[in-house]
Amino acid sequence: MARYSAKNLTKVGVLVLAVGLVFLAGTFYRTSTTWGSGSVSNLFGLAPQTTHLVKASPFGESDAYIWPPSNLRLDVQANGTLDVHIVDQNGITQWNKNHVVDSVWAAYGIQQEIFNLHLNGRGPHTFLVYNPSEDIVHYEISYTAYGLESDLLYVSVVLTLSGLVVTVAGLLLSWKNRKNRNPPINKQP
Repeated sequence: MARYSAKNLTKVGVLVLAVGLVFLAGTFYRTSTTWGSGSVSNLFGLAPQTTHLVKASPFGESDAYIWPPSNLRLDVQANGTLDVHIVDQNGITQWNKNHVVDSVWAAYGIQQEIFNLHLNGRGPHTFLVYNPSEDIVHYEISYTAYGLESDLLYVSVVLTLSGLVVTVAGLLLSWKNRKNRNPPINKQP
């Protein structure tokens, strides 16, 4: 009976190891592609003392972009000063219900600047842009997600290491069972 459980343990370990390696390969593949880039702008300008919640879809289907936990590069270009916030799903809800800004990242009084930041959670995020000046401000925000997605990397490493440990344990049990079945022959003189 122990022989079959060691054999099954090895099979499960190899399967988990393979899944972990596939996740790891997928994580590195997603890192090598520029899937998370684009830009948002306000063609007609942002009126003085107003805030704009950027919609991910011009057709109103979604309020947010689905971004992974990774690095984000923002290039903000404006003809006046702006406050730029990145809000997650909770921030979007707070803004839509109460007009309260609950941002995961913010920069104040910017006109032309490049930022590199890290998003900690996967999920919906979008921009909330405020014009504190007395003039209409035109802006463009270009964004690029880059780097390893920390949640996928964590899952793939845990699966790979778990599969490796279970596979080695199964092989050791199998070796031990084989050794116990065939004891060494003692020659008597």
